[in-house]
Amino acid sequence: MTRPQKIALGCIGSALVFLVFVGSIIWRHTDIGDAQATYDDNLANYRKSGMPWTAEALAPKPPVEDKENAAIPTWHSMQKASKIRTFERDCKQVYSLATSLKIKEAKKQIELLRAFVDDAREIAEKPKFDFRHDWDLGPSIRFDECRHLKHCSYLLAVSAVISASNGETRNALNDIARLNRLSDHAGMSPCLVSLLVRISIHLMRTRVIEILCNIWRDDAERLNSLLKITNESMRPFDFKYYVRGEAYLGLATMRNIDRTKNIEAFLLANPENPTKAIRVPFVVRSGEPKGWKVKIMMSRFYQSWSYFAKLAKEINEPIGLSRKMDQYVESPQSKRLSYVWTSIVLPVFSAAGTSIVRAEASYATVRALTKIQLYRAKIGRYPKTLAEARISEIDPFTTRPLLYRAVADGCRVYSVGEDLKDNGGKRRHEVKGVIKNKAGYDIVASYPAYRPKK
Repeated sequence: MTRPQKIALGCIGSALVFLVFVGSIIWRHTDIGDAQATYDDNLANYRKSGMPWTAEALAPKPPVEDKENAAIPTWHSMQKASKIRTFERDCKQVYSLATSLKIKEAKKQIELLRAFVDDAREIAEKPKFDFRHDWDLGPSIRFDECRHLKHCSYLLAVSAVISASNGETRNALNDIARLNRLSDHAGMSPCLVSLLVRISIHLMRTRVIEILCNIWRDDAERLNSLLKITNESMRPFDFKYYVRGEAYLGLATMRNIDRTKNIEAFLLANPENPTKAIRVPFVVRSGEPKGWKVKIMMSRFYQSWSYFAKLAKEINEPIGLSRKMDQYVESPQSKRLSYVWTSIVLPVFSAAGTSIVRAEASYATVRALTKIQLYRAKIGRYPKTLAEARISEIDPFTTRPLLYRAVADGCRVYSVGEDLKDNGGKRRHEVKGVIKNKAGYDIVASYPAYRPKK
């Protein structure tokens, strides 16, 4: 061996020793070593936590039969809607007209969508809903059925307002009851997308009830019927149910992490424009990963969801639970190298938790408004206080009674909302300037009802 060759070999050896030395320091002083060492414990804790390990754990039990499954007519309706380019825009537009009480314009436009009103009613008559998603596809699932149910709900809401304006009491009340069932159908998939669409339809329903309270304000008999429909039992917003589904969607992604070429490919797996999608092949459907790199990432995933399961047993209130979960995601510990993929697959929880309480607050205010209008129809004036009318609805944000303001020509009953401050019953649309941190307005039901300017 020549002298230059010996020198080169020595340099290579020194470089290798240096790299091993540096690597050992990184391994000891980062959390990678800890993540690998605690993998078995974290996996065991995840399995014990009750979080889903297989897609079968998310399937309804017993299985939904076709004759009871509202997903089947939903699918057929989706196929028809896909042939109308402006379907979604038309649904939103006619809803805006109806909630602005522009009844003549709304009547003309909804006639063009009459077939979908009938579809919505057929869907609502089915008792159960299972779209039979392949949960092992992770983020590639699109949940288009939830989107379609929302637009069908726009049309049922319009139909209810038009029927009430025409004096067709029974038709209006039936459509409100159907809205409740569509909301439940939209919320059957155990994921946050499904939850948020369910809440959106629920808020649509409360908006229609508020409008009907205004239309029927002098008719005690109709108001009493509306109150019965308003009090119709509603499936609770079980935040923990939807979180379980998110856990499995993340697990399906993590199992296939070694098949994903890069983070960008994962993030583009299901974009707004599907023609530009980079499809990640989700083929691993069970078991544990084999590569040590993937195990490090999975270890942190199991650790995070085991902690969330523990929180769920300790905290029942959705805002408190969701904020604790987000605090964990945003903590310095979760910014370490081994948490990279876990932080990507974890959603933002607090928005969903807060939306649940907002929906509950909206529901409480319209129930109270219906009782207030019923009191006025019988007595001839608005009550001075809620207690006078024996109204005991609670503000879910404060666990205290709702707030109330009565004037000669109207009234407002409201929840303080997320800022926990009494803003005098101001709606969001009545606040001037930029709204920061959702502060400065309340959640309101009133007479006269709010009408959008457009």
